[in-house]
Amino acid sequence: MSVNINIEAIDKLAYGIFGKFSKREKYKELQHALRKARIGVPFDVYISRALLMSLVLSFPCGIITAYLFLNEFPEESFFGRYGYTIFVPSFSIFLALSLYQLFLAYPAFISNLRARKIDVSLPNAIALMHALSRGGGSIIEFFEIISKNKDLYGEVATEMDMIMKDIKVFNCDIKVAMENAMSNTPSDNFKNFLESLLTVISSGGSLTAFFASKSEQYRIMALHKNREFMELIGLLSEVYITGFAAGPLFIIALLMVMGILGGTDYFLLSIIIYALVPGSALMFIILLSSIVEGEEFSVVEAVKKEEQQIDVKLKEEERELLKRADFRFRIKQIVSDPLRAFIEKPEKVLYLFVPVSLLFFAIAAYKCFTIKDIELFIAAIDDYLIVTVLIALTAYCVFTEIHFRRIMKIGANFPEFLHRLSSLHASGLTLPGAISSLRKSEPGVMNTEIRRIDGDIKWGSGVTEAMERFGRRVKTKTIARAATLIKVASESSGNIQETLSIAAIDGLVSKTLSQERRSSMKPQIIIIYITFFIFLYVAFIIVTGFLSGIPEVPSAEGAAAATEIGIGGVDVELSKRLFFHASAILGLFSGFVAGTMGEGNARLGLKHSLIMLLIAYIAFSFFV
Repeated sequence: MSVNINIEAIDKLAYGIFGKFSKREKYKELQHALRKARIGVPFDVYISRALLMSLVLSFPCGIITAYLFLNEFPEESFFGRYGYTIFVPSFSIFLALSLYQLFLAYPAFISNLRARKIDVSLPNAIALMHALSRGGGSIIEFFEIISKNKDLYGEVATEMDMIMKDIKVFNCDIKVAMENAMSNTPSDNFKNFLESLLTVISSGGSLTAFFASKSEQYRIMALHKNREFMELIGLLSEVYITGFAAGPLFIIALLMVMGILGGTDYFLLSIIIYALVPGSALMFIILLSSIVEGEEFSVVEAVKKEEQQIDVKLKEEERELLKRADFRFRIKQIVSDPLRAFIEKPEKVLYLFVPVSLLFFAIAAYKCFTIKDIELFIAAIDDYLIVTVLIALTAYCVFTEIHFRRIMKIGANFPEFLHRLSSLHASGLTLPGAISSLRKSEPGVMNTEIRRIDGDIKWGSGVTEAMERFGRRVKTKTIARAATLIKVASESSGNIQETLSIAAIDGLVSKTLSQERRSSMKPQIIIIYITFFIFLYVAFIIVTGFLSGIPEVPSAEGAAAATEIGIGGVDVELSKRLFFHASAILGLFSGFVAGTMGEGNARLGLKHSLIMLLIAYIAFSFFV
C-alpha cells in the first residue's frame, strides 16, 4: 500500500511541476500507445513522471559516468582539474534526454510485446469459443469465460476483460464494446477477428462455422508468426553475444594487454567483470522472459482456494483427523518413493543441499577467515566458493531437468492421448471406460497420469474434475487449457467427443510451436558455448604467454626491470584471478540466458551454467 502512496505522491509532484508542458496535440501517438499497452496512467501524468524521473536519475548517473571516464587523468592535467565541471553537466543533460526518450518509447515497446502475446494466445481462445459455440450460448458468455482465465489465455483474456468492463460497467452494447476493443488493441490479428465476428453477429451467420474456419486460419498464422519470432530471438541472441558477452570480455583482454605497457586499471576491469557482465545478462534474461512464452503454469492460488473451501466445511475433530491421515499418507509416499517429492517440486532439494553446501564452506574455509587482507582472502576462498555453488545447485539442476523433461514428455503425448480418447468414445465406450482402456495400453510416463485420472473417476470424481486435477498436477498451459476447455464445453453442450477433438488440435499446435522454438534456438546455444570457449582460450594465451614474462608489481626489482624495458608492472596473480572470475561469471549467467532463450525458462539453463562454471574451474585450476 505504501508503494502506491509513494507513486501517487511522485505523480502529484511531477504533475505540479511539469503538467503545463504536456500538450494533448503533441502526444497523440503516446496516448494511443498507453491505451494499447494497458498502462493505466493519463498521458499528461505519464509525461510529467518521465520528465521528473529523467532529471532525478541523470545527475547521479552523470557523476558516475564522468568518474569512470576521468579517473585515469592526473590531477594536475586539464581534465584532472576541470573535467568534472565540464563533463558532469554534459553527461547529465545527455542522460536526461536519453532517459526521457526511453520513457516515451516504453509504452510502444510494451504494446508490441502485448501484440505478439495476443497473436500467440488467440488460436487457443478461438478453439475454446469454437467448442462453446456447439452448445449454444452467447458471445458475451464466451468472452466472460475467457476473461476469467488470464493465466491460460494471457493478453487475449485481458482484451476480453476490457470488453466485459465496457458492457457491465459502462453499460455498452456488445457492438460498441467490440468496436472500442478494435480501436485500442495492439494486435492487428485480434482486430481483424473482432471485425469478422461483428459481421457474423450482425448478419446472423453460424458462429460454429465461423469459429471453425477462424481456428484453422489462426493456427496456420500462429506457426508463421512463431517462425518470425524465432528470427527476432536469434537477432537478440546475436546482440547479447556480440555486445554483452564477447564485447566486454574482449575489452577485458584488451585492457589487460594494454595495461602491460602503461599499468593495468584494475578498478575498471572490476566494474566490467563484476557489474557489467552479470548486469547485462540479467537485463537480457528479463527482456527475454517478457517476450518468450514459458511452458510452466502455476495453479498455487487455485489449489489454496480449494483447500480453504474444504477446510471451512470440516469440523474441528474432522480437520485434525484429516491432518493426521494426510501426514501418514505423505510419510508413506516418502518411504515408498523418496525421490518423488523432489521430482514433482525440485525446489525441495535446496532445503537439503544448501545447508550442506554452507556447512562445507564453513568447515573448508574456516582457516581463511583470519586473513585480514581482502585480496588475499578472496584468493584463498575462490576454490571453496565454486565447490559450494556446485554442491548447492547440482542436485537441484538434476531434479529440475527430470521434472521438466517429464512435463515435456506428457505435453508431447497429450494431444495423441486426447485423439485416442475421442476415437474410443466415438466407438461406443463411455468416457470413463475409454480412459480405463487407455490405462492398459498407454506406455511411458503418460500411463502414470492416466492411472491417476482413472483412479479419481473411480473414487467418485467426474471426468472434468479429474482432468482439472491432472492439469494442476502437470502445470503446463497446454494441459490446463485443455482441462478448462473440456470442463466448460461439456457443461454447455455435453458433446464431449467434439470437445476432445478440438482440445487435441489445440494441444498439437502448442506442441508444434514449442518444438520449433527449441530446434531453432539450438544453434544460438551452441554459439554461446563457442563464445565461452574462445574467451577461455584467450585467457589461457594471455595468462600463460604474456603475463608469465611480466614482472610483478610488488617487487622492487621487477618494477625497476619493467621501467628499463618500458612496460608497466602487472599483478600477475590478481590478473589470473580476474580472468578466472570473468570466465566463471560469464559461464554462470550465459547458461541462464541459454535456458531462457532456448526453452523459455531460466531454470532450464542451470545445466549450461554449471557445465561452463565447472569447465572454467578445471581450466584455471589445472591448465592456467
